[in-house]
This record gives sequence, C-alpha cells and structure tokens, in this order.
Amino acid sequence: MSQNSLSIGDKVRLEIERLAYGGEGVARHEGLVIFVPLAAAEDVLDVQITELKKNFARASIVRVVNPSTDRREPPCQYYGVCGGCQLQHITYEAQLSAKSDFIRDSLRKIGGIDWPHEIEMKSASELGYRSRAQLKLDHADGPGTGSLDGSGDVQPDNRVVVGFHRRGSHSVCDVEQCAVLEPDLNAALTALRSALKSTDSSRGAFPWTIDLASGDSGVAARPPLAGFPAGPVNRLVGSFTYQSGPSTFFQANPSMLGELIESATRDAAGSFAVDLYAGVGLFTLPLAATFDKVIGVEANSETAAFAAANIAESGLHNIEFRRRRSEDWLSEHAEAVSAGRAPAADFMLLDPPRGGVEGAGRHLIRAAPSQICYVSCNPATLSRDLARLIKRGYQIDTIVGLDLFPQTFHVETIARLSRASS
Repeated sequence: MSQNSLSIGDKVRLEIERLAYGGEGVARHEGLVIFVPLAAAEDVLDVQITELKKNFARASIVRVVNPSTDRREPPCQYYGVCGGCQLQHITYEAQLSAKSDFIRDSLRKIGGIDWPHEIEMKSASELGYRSRAQLKLDHADGPGTGSLDGSGDVQPDNRVVVGFHRRGSHSVCDVEQCAVLEPDLNAALTALRSALKSTDSSRGAFPWTIDLASGDSGVAARPPLAGFPAGPVNRLVGSFTYQSGPSTFFQANPSMLGELIESATRDAAGSFAVDLYAGVGLFTLPLAATFDKVIGVEANSETAAFAAANIAESGLHNIEFRRRRSEDWLSEHAEAVSAGRAPAADFMLLDPPRGGVEGAGRHLIRAAPSQICYVSCNPATLSRDLARLIKRGYQIDTIVGLDLFPQTFHVETIARLSRASS
C-alpha cells in the first residue's frame, strides 16, 4: 500500500518510534508520518486512520499487539476520556525521559542547536501535586439516569457536570476526583459538586468556568462558590510569602517552586537585575536578596497588584515594580542603554507566555544584559529565541528541565546564557 492509497478508516499495523511534543506517538507507514495518541515508544499497534493530510496522518489505537515496556495501567479512571493528561499510560521514568527528548529535539530541529550535554529533568511527586485548576461546567449529555414521570418515561438528564474538557472536545468529562490535584482541591471539587446539585441547574444559573487555587491560607474560587472566597491565597516559598488569586498566573506545582527559583537564580548576584513578565514576583523577590537593585515588569493590573503586596510583605526596599508590557519597557530600556543613559543589566530574567519573547527579542539584544535566564513553558519558542540570541553573541551555559506538570506533555525549561567572550 502506498502512502497515497491510505484513506480515513483504513487499519494498519505500526511500531511507535518515539513520542512527539504533545504526547502523541510517532510512527511511519511507507514514508508517511502517523501520529497516534495514547501510544508508547516501541509499542506495536493496530491502528485506524482518523485524519489524513498531505504530509501526515493521525490514527487511533484499535489493539495493542505488543506493548512497550514503558506501558502501565493509568492511575486515573478518567484517563483517555478526560483531556487534562496525555502521558498517564507510560511509567513516570519514561515520561521524564520523553520530556528531556522534547527539549533536545526542539533545540535541534527549531533552533539548530546541538546541545552536547545531558538535559537533567528535575521532578517531585507525580500525583496529587496540582494546586490550581480551571473547572469546566455543563449540563450532562444524553438521556436521564432513570428518573421517571407518571407515564414511566425516562426524563431528560438536567444534571450539572463538573470536570475538565474531554480529549479532543469542548464537552465536559464529569470528574469526581482528579489524580493530579492536591487533596485540598479534590475536597473543594467534592464540595462544589454537592453545592451545584442543590442549586437551580437551569442553563445560565451557574458559571461555565470556575478557577480554583489552594495555598497555605486555604482554598479560593472565582467566582466564589460553596463557601470558598474569591481569594487571595498565600503560599510560603523559602523565606517569602506570595499572594495570588485563583485567576492570576502562579505556578501550579508548589512542591517544585523552590527548585524552580533555585535553578533560575543560582549564583546570580550583582548591581542590577531585571525580571520581565514578572507575574506576582516569584523571581523578583529572590533576586532582590542578591542584587543591589531589581526592576520587575508585569502588564496585568491584578497580577501587578499582587506583586506590589508581595514586595511590601517582604520588607525589601530595593525593588522597583512597573505595571507595563514587558516588550514596551524593554524597548525603552534598550534605547536608554544604547544612548548611555542607563546601565545594562547584570542579569535579566525572562518568563514569557507560550509565544516567547517574539518581537521583544531585538530589544533584548540591544539591552545587552551580561547574563540572561530564560524560563519557558514551550520548547519550540524557547529554541527559536535561543537561536537568535546565539547569533547575536550569547552562549548557553546551562539547560535544565523541570517537570512541573507530571502526566502531561508540558515541560518547563530553564536556559542560562552569558555574553560570549570575544
């Protein structure tokens, strides 16, 4: 069978070569790349083609003919239906190895960077770690579960379902307990489900999304529901207390926060540091302990307000915090550095969203910091941005991966760079 003769619905036997970023298995059939969800490297599978494009196809597993040694029984009953996790079907050791490969493959294929060293993956608990979640709500699909009217007919099901999006869908998978949530959040989920059962379940009488966060101060929800306030929550990390809200960005794996901060700021010290895309100040406060002056920059008004509160609580007086787009601040700072009106930073830390620094990259190079720490949740955009920095005179000193999101394909990467010696 040639690749052009494949059609949707065809069944073929494949051996999975590896996992791709996104969690799908990668196989080839007569030159055509086929992606297979829920596969493991070295699986032999019978699959059915579900999607066919010019350069690739997707398939679903019909039968596991010869399972990989990486395969295991998923620890969650909803796995494969719920879309929140992608890797529960493989051992945790295999997950860590795959994520290291995700980083290395992105560096090579997107950035043209052949990193010669091991990429260490730091990890903690693989289950029960997540302290933040966004719950989805909807009405149950399909007929009722058995309630009858006077005629004996089954009534439509008007239950509210609470959980997460189903895999490949915007419908909601009803979840009673989530394997990756902290115990406090699972208790909150139970309380929310109970509260929703006792309220008017007509469409429009409940929110479509509920943000939850747990901390040392308890659980908060937005919108507030079932006795949970809107926030804030507090989280002690090292010697600093961080305040945040259920809907503001803050890392969701508290067991890894100390390691994250240490990997990003280790041995960083000097006169002047900058923390871009600073959020609530997760890195700003530790940097202020080792630099004479720190500027933090964050665009979101609510998040920046939490940062101001965290700075005040810390008692540190060498921080200037600016509520501005990091790109705009960096552009002005780069211009001032170029004109000799401002010093270049000794250390500049970036923790941008998934799109990376994008257009701000040229300003970063003009700002000429001596050292850069790039914290990224997306290996692809990280690799793109690192390649640009290397072309403009920087060298990568260290790369480390942190598994902040076990059971998913997501991986946090920290790259430390310095200006190459001339």
